Amino acid sequence: MTLTCAPDRRFRCAPMARFSWGGNSNLIYFPLHNAVVVLPVEIVNVLRSCVHFQTIEDHVKRMSESGLAASEIEAWSNQLPTLVAQGGLVSLDQVLEKIREQNERPNPDTKIEWLTIPTHERSPVLRRSLKSYLANARVFDRQYGIVISDDSTTESGANSNLQVATHFAREVPGRCYYIGREEKRRYIEYVASTGSIEREVAQFALLGYGHGYPTYGANRNCLLLHTLGGLLLSVDDDTVCRSGTCTASSSDTRLRFTTPSNPHEFWFFKHRREALRAVHWHQMDFVGEHEKVLGRPLSNVLSRGLLSGHADSSAVSAHMLQSLWRSEGTVTISCNGVIGDSGRYSSSGFLTYRRGETSERLAHSEDDFNNALDSREVIRHPLSLTICDPGPFMGTAFGLDNRDWMPPFFPVCRNEDGLFGQTLACLSGNSFYCCLPLAIIHDPLGIRRYAKLESEASTRVSDILFECLSAWRRSVPRLSAPTGLISLGKYFCEIGAISSADFTEYVRSLLLPRAARTLMEYETFLVDNPDLPRYWKEALTRRISTLNSAVVDPSYMLPTDMLPYSRQAAVLPTLQKFILLFGKMLFSWHDFLRITRDFFATGKAWGRRLS
Repeated sequence: MTLTCAPDRRFRCAPMARFSWGGNSNLIYFPLHNAVVVLPVEIVNVLRSCVHFQTIEDHVKRMSESGLAASEIEAWSNQLPTLVAQGGLVSLDQVLEKIREQNERPNPDTKIEWLTIPTHERSPVLRRSLKSYLANARVFDRQYGIVISDDSTTESGANSNLQVATHFAREVPGRCYYIGREEKRRYIEYVASTGSIEREVAQFALLGYGHGYPTYGANRNCLLLHTLGGLLLSVDDDTVCRSGTCTASSSDTRLRFTTPSNPHEFWFFKHRREALRAVHWHQMDFVGEHEKVLGRPLSNVLSRGLLSGHADSSAVSAHMLQSLWRSEGTVTISCNGVIGDSGRYSSSGFLTYRRGETSERLAHSEDDFNNALDSREVIRHPLSLTICDPGPFMGTAFGLDNRDWMPPFFPVCRNEDGLFGQTLACLSGNSFYCCLPLAIIHDPLGIRRYAKLESEASTRVSDILFECLSAWRRSVPRLSAPTGLISLGKYFCEIGAISSADFTEYVRSLLLPRAARTLMEYETFLVDNPDLPRYWKEALTRRISTLNSAVVDPSYMLPTDMLPYSRQAAVLPTLQKFILLFGKMLFSWHDFLRITRDFFATGKAWGRRLS
């Protein structure tokens, strides 16, 4: 076979939109070059399989090994010059040229201005956390402001947290702020007084719903608004600023690319002290590591590895290519790993984890596998600097580019960080995440366990909202930030305004396909991995059986994280109320941002300044 392109050039399929066109053909749109072509279906199928940058010879070898007929490979090879000319294949050389062009522009200032800490009723861990981050700042001569948002509901808890914050305020004179319930109520009244936002909506955004519902997202919204216009590093109050990597991790300094669900390697332990003993500790500028990537143009971060050839360029995503071609794309979120409590709700994700060295650890022995499913004690971090397309993430410690706009967090219940990430992914076509190859200590009081009820057998509020976001995203084109927030807000408002009976049916229409996808994922994983150890297969089989039983139970539709706070009959009506209020929040979020900017422009800050 004669290759029609230089043998050392690497290509991948360009982003495309595909439509049936009759006559065993497809109508294809290549957005990078605004090209529309008609191609035979077999050519399109082969083209779509070329998702990594490889030489033509390597692509052909991969196709042959996959069992593709020689005639189809020959037909594809004959189309190569045409596909390159039409923009159906993108070369790595073209990508590098785009990066060089964009790197000639001056880079924006990306100094992290704020350390933000959400807290609740636990002053001892808040004290420990603040002490550790400020100690790291002194060593590396870091100067930043601190904002603490406290959703303590008892006077004693709030007073204790305020005393801790006041004690450390001396290290950041004039730049330490405390936001308690009193400060939140005062700002809610101010926002409502402008007439732009209903008081009930402002209260839901910053204080939650009451009735005992957790207010993790509302607490984070206060931090989001108070740091508007800057870059921030958000850390949970039970983290400790001591950085390291697993001693068993392999050394890899290449820049990597992956999906947001799979940037980390995991090492599993029975006890936290075992995890702490398995760390190679590093004396490093924690804020500085985030500053290297946060808020920077995508081209700037990519250039560090791609231009030097020190990157795994095979997995650059279609989303990244489109952003580079439009001269857009910013690292809006930077993340790191954790040592200690995993922060995960469920271990179900490990059942289909067949990537990297983590899968080898899961398959090492039955004891190791069962421990991974039971114990939350881990070390997790990427092996090297990794760029991801946007999506759900864990908010234990992360950097955020809050200079322009960010969507709000869902104010109540858990997984507010995952929902935030998915909302951002739906609304912004130019956002990327960067995962740092380091971990810090996550040391909550006590030992936590994964949910007793297997996630297949239960539903959480976030599960339903994820499905709502996906349904909206499929129904609209990608919109700019203000328009997208308004459109998404209207969508949630419409769901919140339908009849109770229709809402029940709507929730069912979301959850049953979700359950079917989970079942298909498990069954496909079993078929595709016949070499799985017996215990792994048995665990999947048990989960499939659990799902089969759960999905026909009427209670499957009821979010289990609402049951401690609402009567069973009131769960779905309350959830619909949440969705309506969240829709109004999204619709008016740019009013929130405008009001906050105007407020700051007067020289005020709505948090309590400590000294």
